[in-house]
Amino acid sequence: MRVSFELDAAAVTTAALAGFVGLFALHAAFPGLYTYWPADSSSLASWVQAFGAIGSIVYAGRLLRRQLQHVEEQHQSQRQTAQLDKHIDQLKTSLELVRAYHALAVHCEMAGYSVEAKLAGRDPNKRHPKTAIERLESLERTIDVMLAKAAPPAATMAMLEIANQIAYARTGLRTLPKNFVPSETAEQALSARMRRQTIQDQVRQLDSFERQLFESLGEAESLGFFRVHHK
Repeated sequence: MRVSFELDAAAVTTAALAGFVGLFALHAAFPGLYTYWPADSSSLASWVQAFGAIGSIVYAGRLLRRQLQHVEEQHQSQRQTAQLDKHIDQLKTSLELVRAYHALAVHCEMAGYSVEAKLAGRDPNKRHPKTAIERLESLERTIDVMLAKAAPPAATMAMLEIANQIAYARTGLRTLPKNFVPSETAEQALSARMRRQTIQDQVRQLDSFERQLFESLGEAESLGFFRVHHK
């Protein structure tokens, strides 16, 4: 690290005067020094020059210390800025993943509604509930892909719960007879409704977590903007 500094004329003059005054103060405090007092103006000028040089060295030392302190403050500010930038990048990544989780969870909730309607005999197309199995399996595969990504723990837990409910729904549908009667599957329809409500709760949690991340990202970016424009 290289630190440079300059000595202005006023500072050097002040240091020299301070040395001159100190010289006379020293003589007044210790009269015995009169023996060594300069005998003529030439010698006195040499003494003043010597004390001025000492004062300049002291001043240069103080200036160097201030500049070193300033350099350290700059380095600390750069480290804090780098940490903030890293935090912002992490928030952006987390927000992107949670948004994807949220969108997938909504699709799972819609699939839950469909299963519930089929089991209760409310499907407008009168399709067999087993026709939903393919859709549920597709959602399970998508969930497995999403869970392989490093999402925030809260989002991962919510998606794991949704995956469990989808798996339970798929397993239950496989046990239905080919010619089922809606009135005979009332219990299965109630179970499907409870599973769908559980998925709905996870959707709400993901939505809340997404909004929290969005707010945190906005605050972090505002802080970064303030640091850049108020250095």
